[in-house]
Amino acid sequence: MSNILRPSRRHVYVNPKQAQLLQSVQRVKVFLAGRGAGKTTVAGYFIRLALAHLPRAKFFMLGLTYNQIQSIFLPPILAALENCGFFEHLSEDRPGHYVVGRRPPPHWQSPWQKVKNYDNTITFFNGFTIVLLSFDRADRNRGGNYDGGIVDEAVLINKDRFDKEIRTMIRGNIYKYPTNRFHHNLLLVSSQSWTAAGDWVPDMEIAAVENPEDIFYIEGTAYDNIEALGPRYVKDLQRDLPMLIFQVEVLNQRRRKLPNSFYDEFDEQRHCYFDSFLYGYSDEGRLQTVSDSTDYRPDLPLEVSFDFNAAFNSCIVGQEARRGIQLEARVINTFFVKNKTFTHLVEQVVEYYASHKAPILIFGDRNGNNKQANSELTYYEQILKQFTEAGFMPKLMVYDRLDPFHPLKHHVINTILSECRPELPVIRLNQNKCKALIVSIQNAPITAEFKKDKSAEKSKGIPQEKATHLSDCFDNWIYPKYHDLVEGRDYRYEVRLL
Repeated sequence: MSNILRPSRRHVYVNPKQAQLLQSVQRVKVFLAGRGAGKTTVAGYFIRLALAHLPRAKFFMLGLTYNQIQSIFLPPILAALENCGFFEHLSEDRPGHYVVGRRPPPHWQSPWQKVKNYDNTITFFNGFTIVLLSFDRADRNRGGNYDGGIVDEAVLINKDRFDKEIRTMIRGNIYKYPTNRFHHNLLLVSSQSWTAAGDWVPDMEIAAVENPEDIFYIEGTAYDNIEALGPRYVKDLQRDLPMLIFQVEVLNQRRRKLPNSFYDEFDEQRHCYFDSFLYGYSDEGRLQTVSDSTDYRPDLPLEVSFDFNAAFNSCIVGQEARRGIQLEARVINTFFVKNKTFTHLVEQVVEYYASHKAPILIFGDRNGNNKQANSELTYYEQILKQFTEAGFMPKLMVYDRLDPFHPLKHHVINTILSECRPELPVIRLNQNKCKALIVSIQNAPITAEFKKDKSAEKSKGIPQEKATHLSDCFDNWIYPKYHDLVEGRDYRYEVRLL
């Protein structure tokens, strides 16, 4: 270890759940826990142990996006390593134990499997290397050969793609570490899943019971880490968060699955995408987000669909375009305000899309044609006025017609979602920007009369962004635009992008 700081011996606190995970001998380790339970910190301590036992090994660290890894997951991991006496190597005058996003000093050891590009790596002095992988960049992930891996927020990761593209890459150097318990480890850390697609992670509890020698599974809550957090942390969250958020995010309680959904054809894996970030590198070689809206087309109209309520106003932003011969309607963003008027909501859209030059098409509930209280303007007249004054070209797409019968609306929307007819558009939702909309759609029950059960909008214990408001914005956009294609009627909107 010449010219390298020797890591200092330190005592670090781990809570009982963290200790169980770090002492486990199973190759697959799963830690499903709520906020404050120490998921990311224990991942840092796991790295500390792995690098000591596996010099020159190569691990991956997988997140849904590079943005998630760089801004959320990595900082607490580096802080945990610092707790263990490991510091970043900045220069020969400021030596340390690892480098991030750049080539290590030439006298450091290198991994058995060489790294070609150091832009997305963490390299330690003993050759232990971590390659950062982003699930939204599938082309960069294939063909790797790793000694182990760590997955952040595993509930966001598509299980089928993970098994095909990522899991099979843990195969390296079996003869270099034939008996080491950290070799070929896969650590999954995650909070509880809000959607059905992420249920494969909590379902691993069953696999752990059936394969106790291969899979270690443990769940935790903030109460397990109360010695580190202090008693006020949980009390403050319980006071400040809606009950449903507190139960799922803090207490790690599983949400109840809907047996009967209004959107029974909605499939998160089919209808959602997350490859919407454009990445670049800083001068120091670290990954950084250049743009978070690669799916936004400035040359096409923005189609904004509103839902109005007294205490919760929301809208979605969509764009329609042809991709080859297929007509595609994408929801690229969502906005909402609580205990503010819809004018504040419009201000958010105006600010976000300030440079947009193509038209703005306004959709929404026909009741927006009613006049506001204490105003001569209707809701939509005020919205048109705001967009016009901001320099946009708005056009109202809401006509004073009767609402469709609920069974008809259910039939039209689910026929489109089923993708069973090639002449119909496909619907795609930006998973990075529309998480609340996805939850709203998946948590919308249906009544015996084929109506959407909107009782959640009146519940004080349910965050309103997870109630049915945003799904109403979705209905108010999809049904009027495309119902004629499903029903075969002559009526069409005046604006059709072909």
